[in-house]
Amino acid sequence: MTYTAPNARAFARKQGSLAEKITSELASIDAEMEALLVAGVSLNSGEILVGNAADAATAVTPSGDVTVSNTGVLTIADSVLDGSNVANTSPDNVIGAIPVLYRIAVEDASANNDITSTHKFLVTDFWFVGGATPGVAEDTVQLLNGTNAISEAVAKTTDANCLVRATQLDQSTGMIAAGGTIRITSVKNTNVAGTAYVMGIRVA
Repeated sequence: MTYTAPNARAFARKQGSLAEKITSELASIDAEMEALLVAGVSLNSGEILVGNAADAATAVTPSGDVTVSNTGVLTIADSVLDGSNVANTSPDNVIGAIPVLYRIAVEDASANNDITSTHKFLVTDFWFVGGATPGVAEDTVQLLNGTNAISEAVAKTTDANCLVRATQLDQSTGMIAAGGTIRITSVKNTNVAGTAYVMGIRVA
């Protein structure tokens, strides 16, 4: 609603006495002021005004991922971004995907180093960073989906803090189900300690 005062001719054509015409105009002005000032709406602590289905300002308490204090401070519930906040990506998605990265410590031993993926996950890359102690070609790590190999065995080098990357990823086993096991199998000869990194995208 927007009040527009009538011109002299339009005012003269209005029905009623002069007092009735003025009273009618003042009522229109009052209605406009009430809409502008949201008169009569009281707010409890932490509430805000939101237009309802009838286009009227209504007091509500923010909910969901956002809360507001009575001093106007907004708080976002998911203040830390991790893989649980990332959307699934479908084939040929034109928006693109946010990658998810798993970091898995590999101890200096022949062992299976396992983590459980909470979401369905498609592996797109795998690399290994050796520790300060060099290894030899017989010190290897391999990425598996449970017991099924995804990558070839990647060999640690004789360089300290080496970075080696898988050159093969089997797409038939690279889709890890929600609740599935991401496994780094390490084989020790001299020293196999380091950190494995598994990158991919969430999928439906």
